[in-house]
Amino acid sequence: MLVLSVSVLLANLAEVQVIPVEAAQRKRLRFDQPVRCVQLKPTAKNPTGRFRVQCDDQTRECLAAPDGQLDADGVMLDVELERTSYCERSDDLRHDDWPFEEAIAETKPGWYRDERGRVMQVVFDLSRRVFFGGAWSPFFRPDGQGGLGRGFAELGTFISWESDDAVWRVRLLEGSAWLGSEVRFDGNAVSIGSSRRITRAPLYLTTFLGTPRRFDIPLAVSWGVEAGHLEALGGKVFFAPVELDAAIDLWTSKDLESYLRVRFGPGVEYEATGKQWAFRPGAALEGDFTLDANGHHHLVGSALWEQRIGQDPGLRVKARLGYEAILFALNDYPVTFLAEVRGAYRTDVPALPGFEVSGLTGLRFSLWAPERRHALELSGPRG
Repeated sequence: MLVLSVSVLLANLAEVQVIPVEAAQRKRLRFDQPVRCVQLKPTAKNPTGRFRVQCDDQTRECLAAPDGQLDADGVMLDVELERTSYCERSDDLRHDDWPFEEAIAETKPGWYRDERGRVMQVVFDLSRRVFFGGAWSPFFRPDGQGGLGRGFAELGTFISWESDDAVWRVRLLEGSAWLGSEVRFDGNAVSIGSSRRITRAPLYLTTFLGTPRRFDIPLAVSWGVEAGHLEALGGKVFFAPVELDAAIDLWTSKDLESYLRVRFGPGVEYEATGKQWAFRPGAALEGDFTLDANGHHHLVGSALWEQRIGQDPGLRVKARLGYEAILFALNDYPVTFLAEVRGAYRTDVPALPGFEVSGLTGLRFSLWAPERRHALELSGPRG
């Protein structure tokens, strides 16, 4: 009897007809719902009859996506689908009497599958990547010095991970070089910092105009460390072996990926040309903002104050504001457009006194940039 029931079931499945749908109107299987791989009635475009099926008890319909990539004519190839969810091999659908509509297979959040089953990354986390870039970087000074013929090159590695109450950020081997009439370098071996999720505001304000009202002040306190900072310009070479910072997040996004913070702390610095050690306290206002859900637009800014205290004192005030946008992706590696303006005032380099304004415009190429941790699933008309 059992053998007979299975045979009848397989026969029923083999007779299930998948309703063809125009490519632009096809719905998508959901990544967060169970998927079953079954053998249905073969078609001209799917001669194997292998489908990925997902049924909806509310709409009383089933979506069936070819379990393989398609060619330009919509015929299934012997090429497996990439970045799918787990597929249960099954001969029991329980809904073989429902209509089966042709669809597009599921894919993980942050990725998009086209009508041929090919998958591509569409959501990027530019705060986690390995990158290098080049740009044109003119600069100007009030004394008439400066020039248009200067280039800029950079590289770096950004890593971050999420714990229960914080996002931790690490920057490794980050360096920038300016090439032209004068050569400059600014690099850092490693820096570590974090943003913490606030469960209880450390400060709150109570007002008594009418009904008492409480306003929480969401200040999140964290710490940071920077090691191996090297800066060379104007005949001076500054090396800071270590700097310790306290940080207060004035604002963070819900996912902690964007933030506005104040950091401050002491450091020590060695000037190699004059062989002078100095104590170097500093403070900075920093912002890092991802402007859209897909991570295609990124805004960064900072204002930095540092004071060298010792036999060779000096003041540094620096500011920068940069915008970055993804132009396209090559094999899922994003290529971005970069535009940035910088300003500086410093007295620690006699060869470069006073103010300076500079700009950057160029391209960055990321060798690794995963999808954002909280990327949303891109579902089709099914919702």
